[in-house]
Amino acid sequence: MNRADLLRALIAHKAAVEALEAALKRPVQEAFDQEHVVAPVKIPGVGEVRVSLTSSSVEVADEAALTKWLATRYPGEVITETVTVTRPRNPAWVRHLVAQLDPVDPEEVGPGGATQCVDGQGELVPGVVWRRGGTLRSVSICSDADLQTRYRQAALAYVAQGVPMPAILAAAPREEATP
Repeated sequence: MNRADLLRALIAHKAAVEALEAALKRPVQEAFDQEHVVAPVKIPGVGEVRVSLTSSSVEVADEAALTKWLATRYPGEVITETVTVTRPRNPAWVRHLVAQLDPVDPEEVGPGGATQCVDGQGELVPGVVWRRGGTLRSVSICSDADLQTRYRQAALAYVAQGVPMPAILAAAPREEATP
């Protein structure tokens, strides 16, 4: 294969990879959208489609509002610099504080939704939200190591000797997916 052929093949194969990945991921996304539950798909000797969900977390949504509250509630933990920047004195301490906050009415928040947070005394903490997890973070495709090695060798033959791609696919084991 000359360089033009190699480049055309590369572009075509990248487009095929995108289309194939989308075709594998689409039913997982659709199942999650309808049922809010999905399981990985394992195909012995070939690979699997894995699913990752988000986790509930507290995050700083408005740093200025949080810093203003910190300055009032914990004045020793905030520094006002001469450049008129007010910021937490110890970011690690603030991360620790934020991790201990409680969400307001979390049972009313759906997956991906957010609510305000309160501290241990029940005071609303501005600039911080609790976000419920449970949304689909990613769907990944993992190939069987032995199959990947065989395909890599076949791909080298394709590039070096022009062995057609259908020959690579014909060497694949034909098995049905198992949950």
